Amino acid sequence: MKLIKFLLIASMALPVAAVAAPLSPGQWTASFYTAKGALMFDAGVCFVNDNTWYMTTQTYTAGHWNLVGNNIRIHGSNVNSNGAGELTRITSKFMAGPWQSWTDDDAINLDLVSKWEFNKQKCDPAAPPE
Repeated sequence: MKLIKFLLIASMALPVAAVAAPLSPGQWTASFYTAKGALMFDAGVCFVNDNTWYMTTQTYTAGHWNLVGNNIRIHGSNVNSNGAGELTRITSKFMAGPWQSWTDDDAINLDLVSKWEFNKQKCDPAAPPE
């Protein structure tokens, strides 16, 4: 619950922020939590200058991102599921926001909260196929 309150307060403060700066490419650690604050999983994610991204820790997971004001909209998929979210940049090295993950048959439909921390400019390679 504290995580959700923090994210709500942080996102309300952003409308007074300066004009959006471009997203710096590089590797991030994304942590995904349930609405009750339990950690579901962490993932390595690489944002690329061409508005694509890929995971360094999960096979076949990749997609596109774009800027909307100061926020980053991200979507993608892998062989098992789809995902999408909108990340609010709190600082240049920290973002947070909602994330939804689902399967095409709707057997899985997760509404998660995510926090993203910048690690380094040079990304690890994409995770190898299974």
